Amino acid sequence: MKDKLYNLLSNGSNLNIGDNVPYAGMIGFTPSQGARSPKLWNASFKGLGVKAEMYPMDIVDEDTLSRVISVLKDDEYFIGGAVTMPYKQHIIKYLDALEEEAEIIGAVNCVYRKDGRLIGSNTDGAGAIESLKNTFSDFSLKGKKVLAIGVGGAGMAVMTYLAREIGRDGTLIISNRSIQVAEEFAKKLRSFCENIRVIPVANIANHVDELALLVNCSSVGFESVQRDDKGLYSLEPYTPLGLIDGTLRVTGEDVTRMTIMSHIKDDVLHNLNESIDVLLKLPEDVVVFDIIYQPEHTQLLHLASLCGLRTIGGLGMNLEQAVVGFYKAVSFSGLANHNKIHIPTIRNLMSNT
Repeated sequence: MKDKLYNLLSNGSNLNIGDNVPYAGMIGFTPSQGARSPKLWNASFKGLGVKAEMYPMDIVDEDTLSRVISVLKDDEYFIGGAVTMPYKQHIIKYLDALEEEAEIIGAVNCVYRKDGRLIGSNTDGAGAIESLKNTFSDFSLKGKKVLAIGVGGAGMAVMTYLAREIGRDGTLIISNRSIQVAEEFAKKLRSFCENIRVIPVANIANHVDELALLVNCSSVGFESVQRDDKGLYSLEPYTPLGLIDGTLRVTGEDVTRMTIMSHIKDDVLHNLNESIDVLLKLPEDVVVFDIIYQPEHTQLLHLASLCGLRTIGGLGMNLEQAVVGFYKAVSFSGLANHNKIHIPTIRNLMSNT
């Protein structure tokens, strides 16, 4: 069964999962290239004396994802794991069930085995709020104005929790490439926060007055060269506050980062100029939060810091969501008695990793 799994994964030749040994997976496009969850989970397994290990699972497309999940379902030693871009929504149809909150959000970042079934959960939103509160002890969003960018898998989770924290007297502004997708999602959130507006990126500068929090939930700024059917591209040099020419691609052999930057440099300069204009209009006491943790300091956070604004990256959120995900996978699978493992202990083990 392991050979079948290895053949499906882009990094399968680098894996060596022991037979008859419990294991977890980090499911995504290229989690083997810097994802933190395997390090965090494996430190916790070791610290708790649990004989298990998490492995990154590089999955090239959704068709492969469906086959990987089928293999994992049939392997009783697979206890669950984490899900990252771009499969937080795609994976739902291949799981046996969802927790109620994951169903509301419409995205999954955590999977665990319970009674032989794979259950989808979402811990991103709770992780984001916990990270904010840990960083700014006096920070409250109740009745405040928040702008969030990017209605993807993580964005849906974060915005659901933001809407709850803001409450009925506050305002949530959602910016997204697809206005229709954002409008549909906003309908779900109005039971928590009635005043929700959806805007295109081009209009962000007109909605930043009295803003308490600006959150990037999109992939803009992520440290990765990505590929689609048109070629290679990178969103790392950009911020989500300015326009991006989504048609720019590089093709050919031996493409380097320098090749890509040379191709997109004019577009990057335009994006950064627009981004700085937006940042200079923000209130001085605003918090700029980028949920991306790879790199630790995105272009958005760098520019916001240069403008003297308070910033927070995605490392804390990543830690908090991993703590809860690990707890669920280990306790529900029966790998360890949930009465013998505790959230604070897991957090401490992961924090020191």
